[in-house]
Parts: sequence; structure tokens; C-alpha cells
Amino acid sequence: MGILYTRNADGELKPVHTVHVLTGEGGEGGEGLDATVHEFSQMNDLVTAYLEAADAAYTDDNAESVSVIADYETNLDNADRPVGYPLAISGYGITYLQNEGNGDGWKLQAKGGDAVRGYVLNAIPGEVSQYLVKKESSGSLMDNGRVKPVGKLRMIRFMGNHRNCRDLGGWNCDGGTVKYGKLFRSAATVYLEDWIDPVIASNIGFKHHIDFRSDSEANNITVSPFGTEIRYQRIPIADYYADSISLTGTDLENLKKIFRAVFDAAVHDEGVLYHCSLGRDRTGTVTFMILALLGVARADIDKDYELTSFSGAFSDPTPAYRTSASYRAMGTYLASLGGSTLRDNVVNWFVQSGFTYDELNEFRSAMIDGTPDVLTEDITPDVPDEPDEPVEPDVPAITDGIVEVDGVLYYYKDGAPYYAGLIQIDGDYYYVRSSGRLAVTSGYNVTKTNGLLPEGVYDFGADGKMIISSEEPDVPIEYEGNLVREAKTVPYGDEIYGTYGYTNGKYLSGVETIAYSDDANCVATGSIPVTVTSSYYPTVYIKGIEIDVAKNSHCRFYFARSNGTYVFATNLFSKPDYYTLTKLADKYYKMEPVLSDGTVVIANANYSGIGDISFRLSGIGTGENLIVTIDEPIE
Repeated sequence: MGILYTRNADGELKPVHTVHVLTGEGGEGGEGLDATVHEFSQMNDLVTAYLEAADAAYTDDNAESVSVIADYETNLDNADRPVGYPLAISGYGITYLQNEGNGDGWKLQAKGGDAVRGYVLNAIPGEVSQYLVKKESSGSLMDNGRVKPVGKLRMIRFMGNHRNCRDLGGWNCDGGTVKYGKLFRSAATVYLEDWIDPVIASNIGFKHHIDFRSDSEANNITVSPFGTEIRYQRIPIADYYADSISLTGTDLENLKKIFRAVFDAAVHDEGVLYHCSLGRDRTGTVTFMILALLGVARADIDKDYELTSFSGAFSDPTPAYRTSASYRAMGTYLASLGGSTLRDNVVNWFVQSGFTYDELNEFRSAMIDGTPDVLTEDITPDVPDEPDEPVEPDVPAITDGIVEVDGVLYYYKDGAPYYAGLIQIDGDYYYVRSSGRLAVTSGYNVTKTNGLLPEGVYDFGADGKMIISSEEPDVPIEYEGNLVREAKTVPYGDEIYGTYGYTNGKYLSGVETIAYSDDANCVATGSIPVTVTSSYYPTVYIKGIEIDVAKNSHCRFYFARSNGTYVFATNLFSKPDYYTLTKLADKYYKMEPVLSDGTVVIANANYSGIGDISFRLSGIGTGENLIVTIDEPIE
């Protein structure tokens, strides 16, 4: 049974009552239920096309050479969000929904035409649910019917900016299919609508919230943003893929804690949401191990991994390829554990990590809709006394420094790989991961900085050296002077960064990506680049235009990534939790980031908003006298 929450006079969420059974003959549904079953796909067209292509092209044996995701990956609005069944209502009401098979039900505020409240969303694929909508004020019937989502993928939609969320259920596995409603993967919960998203989470069945981020990444939160009724655990892991699951790696103990928490919740039929920052690497590693343990085919595991490419939380232009070397290395490492199949290798990994066959079988039984094989030592290869790790080849006796081993760069100390974090050698920065390997990829999250640089996302080349742009910036590093320099016919042209101009008669539009629309009363700037870190976001001074959201809602301020998507899908002129807008004088304003216990709140609200980004704004007036500065008051 679902529970509806509302706010009391003190603003606290309180349960109203549980959902009653819907029928066509009495009770809550007594007005007469439309008996027609309306089938609809919850998968949007882009995801549907990708899965059809991947189903046709992928096998368990071609992961190193075949990927179709490049033909479909996108950061367009809503690409990681489901399609709902539209409610035939106008105005406000209450939607009641109940699964005809298991009797589970919930209720949620309805609003005609709303992107979330105007639809039946998040229902279980392949199962018929009854719904009815009653008018909020009078209780009269507004709409009713029976719906059945088709397509195996269950994508989850919230009102706020909680992205890349999907149910692990639906995949074929040992003896059946993975059950829905047990495990959910996602990106971090960066911006929720706290008046409704906790209700949606409760309706879906979240009971546990496991966060893989470090304390600093998670801004030291101790309670789930979905509410205190959901058990929140932060169990950080620093690495991913082969480095993370190494039986001699630094992540092993916390990985074991994560899997035991997941196993226990699944056995007790309690839903688990887990995530890292973007829901790709660390989340992808944990998901790979879970699905492989359940006997999901490698090709299907790869599809689930590549679905992250559709996430609006992502800024990497090539976010998730099954053919990437780092992702493939996980399968290569597992193959060294002595099994003849991926499932058996993963079983061996769990056994060598201290899990019993009884624990594994109990979890599989709880997770699989069907009759899975019973795992025993007889049907999996003998587990060697020592982990059959890839054998370290002979290397020269090097006490300290960077050494190449079989084409892989390591940092050695006292003759062995050493987890050093960020180091500096001959003026160059390198990041040494927990396995002792050097980071050799772009967009790597540096957490162990050793005080050399702020925590954040940095790029590293194939030689392990941090890539630092040699190009001179268009403005001095101190951002001296006016950053809006000239009128532009097009606000940002073909570029994203470095366009310091303005255009009269325009304002910032778009829901989650850069767009400009007409308003004769407004002026909009192009992008103004800024480098932000986990401890720094700029204070912006604006002079020469009027900023009054109540007077004109087209007064807007956004940060954007290099691909044109907004870092925060919200107008920061109207987000006092993140930025404070202060009027200093007539047509003179200060935008200042909010601090909490000395920490910049916005810097910890979105991992993908760290690094080189840009901001742009629109307000009332024209650009001829517009002045914008960073960290510099305007005389």
C-alpha cells in the first residue's frame, strides 16, 4: 500500500492515509472502472531505438568491438526519462493507482498537463494497473481506466532533477527474469522537489539509500534527501571497474559492505536505491557484479551500462561505451578467477571475498522471478587458495617512480604499486589510483589531492600527465573588468565558451539546455567561462540592467557545461539555497554563492558542475550599459 503525504502548518511532511483497493464495483473505484486495458510504452523513442539496435547487434563475445550507442547518445531534454500515460483531466486532483496482480497501490497529487502529475508514471512493465483520479476539492471522479506498460525497461521519473534512475528489473537471467521493484540505480540526488519527490520515492518502494560518494562529494549529508523514513548509508568507493573489484584493492572492504546491505534488503523485500555521482562508473561497477551474479547475459549487462549515455546528469560527450578499455578490463579481470562463464567468475569473486553459497543463493532467489539454479561448489570451478590475480610480470628493480608494466602505467614505491593519489614530478601532476595505476583518462574525479590542488575533475593524457590548457584565456585570470564586451547578432554563435557579448531582445530559455527566445524588454549575454571547484563558485556583480523575477520571469541566471546543458536545471536568480541575489543600488546587483559551515553549497550539489563551465544571464533592459564582473565590485 502506498502512502500520501502532505505538509502540516510547520511545513513537515506527514502521512495522510494509505491507498484503498480500487475496483469497478465499489470502494474507491465504485464509480465504474473503464475495463479497457490501454497499453503504452514507458520507454521514450530514443531509448527504444537504441535497445532495438543493441538487441540485434550485441552478443556476449563482441563487447570489445561492437557498440551502437554512438548513434543514439544524447544530452537532450528527458532522454533518460520515461513516457507516461496521459490523464484526461484539467485542474488538480488525486491519482489512485493499484497493481491488479499484487495489490500494491499508491496515490499522488494530479495536475492536468503537468509533466509528472498529469501522467501515470513509474508503473511496472507488463502488469496491468487500475487508476482513477478524483477532484481534489470535491472528490468527484475526473478520469479512470486500466493501463499496462510494455517494454522491459522501467525508467523512473521524479518531479525534481533526479536523473539516470531506472529499475534493474526485467532482464532475462538464470531461470527467469530479474524482479522489478527491488534495486534501482541512479545519479546523485542533486535537486529534488521536497514537497513531492519523497512521496514518489515511497510509492516506488525505496526503503534504503546507499551512497557511494565520499564525504566531500556528498557534502557530508547524513539523511536521505527522500526523507528520514528511508535508511541512508554512505559507503564510499574511490575506484571503479577492475581497479575497484580487485581482491587486493582498497575498495574491497566497502564493496563487501555494499553488497551485504543490498543482499539483506533484497531478501527482506525492501527496495534499494544506490548511486555515485553521475551513476556511471562506480554505480556501473556494482550493477555489473549484481546482474552477472544473477546470470544476466554480458550483452544485456552492457546495454544497461550504456543506457547511462542518455542521462541529463552527464557532461562527458562519450559517457558509456561497452567497448571502452577501462570498462572491458573488468571482464578481463574476472576471467582470471577460474570460471568458464561470467556468472561463475563473479560467483568465485564473491566466494573469495568471504560470501557463502547460502548467502548468494538466498539473494538470487529473492531477486529472480522464476527458479534459478542452486549454486554449489560442484557447479562452479574450484576456488584457488589464493586469488588468481593477473600475474605481475617481472619488472626492473625500481624503488620509486612511474613504471610501465605490460603497457599499463603504475607508480611504484619500494618496489611495489603504491596508492599515492595526486603527485607532482618535475612540474607535472599525475594521479595514482588505489591500485597503483595512473589515471589516463579525461574527466577523472581527483579526491586524494595531498594538498596540491583542490578536489575536482581533471583531465589526464595517455602518459598520465594532467592536461593543462596552454591557451591564453580571453580575460586575465583575475577576471578584471567588464566581461560583457560587445553586441552580438547571435548570442553565442557556434561556440559555448568565450562569447562575451550580449544580444538585445533576447532572454535565456530552455528547460535543461541552452536556448534563447524573444523578449523585447530583455537582454541576454553569451557564455562567460569560469573554472569552479568543490570549494569555489564565483561571486558575480551585475550593473546596468534591472533584475526582478517577479516583474519579468525572463530574468534568469544559469551555469552550463561544455555541451550546452545546464549544470542546474533551475534559475539561480530564484534559488536562494544556492545563490543570494542582493540589490546594491539602482540596476546594480550582487550574486553570491551560499555558504554552509564554510562550504559552498552549490559546489557540492552537482558533481558534474565541477571544472570548466560557464554562466550566462538575462535581465530587463539593454546591453549598451551592461557590466558583469567576477569577484570584483563595480565602481
